Amino acid sequence: MATTAWFFRATAAGAWIERLVAAAACVAAGVAAVWLPPLVSLAVLDVILAVTVTVLTRAHRRLRTRAG
Repeated sequence: MATTAWFFRATAAGAWIERLVAAAACVAAGVAAVWLPPLVSLAVLDVILAVTVTVLTRAHRRLRTRAG
């Protein structure tokens, strides 16, 4: 996600902060997964991904309306 954040910053200049935040959340969840039960860590990942999809969908809609 950090790589795609850089790509979107370099090309489209949009939604890169959201991608960096999602990457940081995944890193934190990966570190916490060592101490969490497997199903809890899976639930945390599901929440991160669902929030990321929602936020990026809104960000791209905003970019489309701004561009066109």
